[in-house]
Amino acid sequence: SYFWSVAILNYEGKRDTVACGRYLDQFERRNDEWRIAARLVVTDWFRDYPDSADWKIGPFGMPDAERGVANPKDKSYTWLGLR
Repeated sequence: SYFWSVAILNYEGKRDTVACGRYLDQFERRNDEWRIAARLVVTDWFRDYPDSADWKIGPFGMPDAERGVANPKDKSYTWLGLR
């Protein structure tokens, strides 16, 4: 499986980090279900930015752009009918 991660880190000031890589998984069957038995994470690429995006001006200068959040207030919950 491949991953692509974008993170806003908040230590020693805000910074943005982007990472891409793979999960090398070994699966085993347990009680008629397939589960991950072992995982190795391989990072193929990353970029560390010394600052963070300024959301006051928004992406491409659009301050009213909808921003995603990692909770049920995210638009995907209502848009996809999850709530």
